[in-house]
Amino acid sequence: MADPRLDPESEPESVFPREDGLFADSYSEKSQFCFCGHVLSITQNFGSRLGVAARVWESALSLCNYFESQNVDFRGKKVIELGAGTGIVGILAALQGGNVTITDLPLALEQIQGNVQANVPAGCQAQVCALSWGIDQHVFPGDYDLVLGADIVYLEPTFPLLLGTLQHLCGPHGTIYLASKMREEHGTGSFFQHLLPQHFQLELAQRDEDENMFLLRSLRFGLIARAVGCRAGPVRLQSPQPWHTFHIGPRLSSSASNKELLMKLRRKTGYSFVNCKKALETCGQDLKQAENWLHKQAQKEGWSKAAKLHGRKTKEGLIGLLQEGNTAVLVEVNCETDFVSKNLKFQQLVQQVALGTMLHCQNLKVQLCTYRKGFLNSSELSELPSGPEREGSLKDQLALAIGKLGENMTLKRAAWVKVPAGFYVGSYVHGAMQSPSLHNLVLGKYGALVVCETSEQKANLEDVGRRLGQHVVGMAPLSVGSLDDAPGGDTETKMLSQPYLLDPSITLGQYVQPQGAKNQPVKVGGSNPCLTIRIGVSASRPLGCVCRYSWAVVRACFFSVALASVPTHKNTCCGKEGVFP
Repeated sequence: MADPRLDPESEPESVFPREDGLFADSYSEKSQFCFCGHVLSITQNFGSRLGVAARVWESALSLCNYFESQNVDFRGKKVIELGAGTGIVGILAALQGGNVTITDLPLALEQIQGNVQANVPAGCQAQVCALSWGIDQHVFPGDYDLVLGADIVYLEPTFPLLLGTLQHLCGPHGTIYLASKMREEHGTGSFFQHLLPQHFQLELAQRDEDENMFLLRSLRFGLIARAVGCRAGPVRLQSPQPWHTFHIGPRLSSSASNKELLMKLRRKTGYSFVNCKKALETCGQDLKQAENWLHKQAQKEGWSKAAKLHGRKTKEGLIGLLQEGNTAVLVEVNCETDFVSKNLKFQQLVQQVALGTMLHCQNLKVQLCTYRKGFLNSSELSELPSGPEREGSLKDQLALAIGKLGENMTLKRAAWVKVPAGFYVGSYVHGAMQSPSLHNLVLGKYGALVVCETSEQKANLEDVGRRLGQHVVGMAPLSVGSLDDAPGGDTETKMLSQPYLLDPSITLGQYVQPQGAKNQPVKVGGSNPCLTIRIGVSASRPLGCVCRYSWAVVRACFFSVALASVPTHKNTCCGKEGVFP
């Protein structure tokens, strides 16, 4: 059976779902990761028909973290990585002295090769090859010491092909490391519970119940039998969650159990291994008490570190957009490097700031006959309570994050919009990614809110609001203009005269005209003032906007924020200029 991941006659989107770029067919993001003393610069090419192969997945980072914490020895070992995607796991193995072969489907090889060239010096051994499971695994030798895979168990038709490939590649004394989220809808659990144990002895090396992520180490039965003097039975992973492992043979030692506690505490809190180990020793290996002890110590140390780092420039960060009911908020949280902005702990900080702002907005007693908007500067934002059930303020959460991640950070600003019945809040975020735990919180680099009032159906409003916000972020208008203005070119700064971002053959004014009730033209009128806000490195470079369009049937309020580190576009607005408070 041929590998359906790469059937030349089939659509590659079946495994590599296409991710269309917002302003181009493809775009790249470069991120830095630090493992085993190596700083890895990894490029992810989104929207280039790579789909899931484009990004660095959490399982790959979990595998790298495990290699670092357990001091896995790669020196002189023959190593092969399957379904490498970006190649980060294989690259780390090569830097640690392994003779590494990094494999994936042909579509992903260019991305992997670029990352290898950027990170692996000439003295290290790393080669990039195409490998389609079930087709050409026999081209490769069958004596690898280590076989690595991160999040490669997600497509059921490939499970028998993957199993046969693992059987061929893993040498008689070889070890397989597989890290994966247990996605029941994709049959991942069935692979680890029923298929793999037929040929390999499984040992649970690491488990993260919060993320539903498992890291398993697999050995051939023959090697296990020689090690323990008898044939050990296969592992059984039982449902429902959380899963457990049962070993027929020697039980895990207390030291192994302590290591698992250490890894769990490290992943849950983000603190260093040294501090996590100290916390467990202080609290008698009690995980909950150790977590509380760490938070108290971090609160003390965080303020001290924040004072030391104060004044260092924070040009990176994230925008957080949160919507609940008739309220929407946008917040901006800054850090020093893009590397930290990709960290889960930083993203959780943005989430806490968005929740605190939402709570503040919902507690405001305002009479809504039309929409209302407001702004919070850095000092106002810092003093907000972090949540209804949390002690302290957002500045306390900021200090904790600084203590954990070791970079200066700032709570830059926030804006909110509340609307009455009959209005609809549309939203748009560029470079959007979902929050770690809140499905209605979106993170990114640019954000826009659009408030619409019309008799059109909600589904149409949602699409119109998203497209208008996308146009503001992409085209950076300086003023609204009028529907009577002549169409402009690429340098036009009047919004309604600009070429429509998603269809340059028409202007934005021509696009919005039929969007009113019963397809009646939208008329621009009224004398409502507009406000320009400025963020970034200088007051002369406007990078955000708040606008109000007074239309016959559509009223829109935009809030768009761009981080200072993002070049090319100036996100501004129309009308009277002002400074963000």
